[in-house]
Amino acid sequence: MLTLTFVLTVALTAALAGCGLQAPFPSWPTCNEHELVCDDCEIALRNWRAEVRPLEGASYLSPEEWRIQDAIATDVDGDGTCELVLIAWRQSNFGSSTPFWKQNDTTTWTQHLFIMHPGPTELEPVWMTSQLGMEVQGIRAVDKCIELVDRNGARTLWEWLSWGLTLVE
Repeated sequence: MLTLTFVLTVALTAALAGCGLQAPFPSWPTCNEHELVCDDCEIALRNWRAEVRPLEGASYLSPEEWRIQDAIATDVDGDGTCELVLIAWRQSNFGSSTPFWKQNDTTTWTQHLFIMHPGPTELEPVWMTSQLGMEVQGIRAVDKCIELVDRNGARTLWEWLSWGLTLVE
């Protein structure tokens, strides 16, 4: 009987996965709701979305398939313009840029770091990570660097190095 129950459970799980049901979102993260200013835009982080309000033009939201946990506005790459740095969750490691050698992308929720420019009608990517591999609770700007704080309170400091972030300490 146990074997039949196991087989039925596996079959039902596989069938439901094929129906497009989403994996559950992790229970530990919380959305750090706040407002930011990035060059000529105001950004409000609410209900896991970033609303970008340019001084000129219509407001827009971050992509619906992302859940924005936290955000800072800072000049990450030292080019004199503000970037929006997001701690984001999505059900894909690569999005539309899946490498040809990867057969399947993930369907579980994974945490990512996205560096974006708030454009006139949408967020424009500067640099985006695959799955972080650590459970980031918060983010802040520290002396031209980005500090990530994990769930246990451990802090890491990252700086821009020509094309991407590198660990400082």
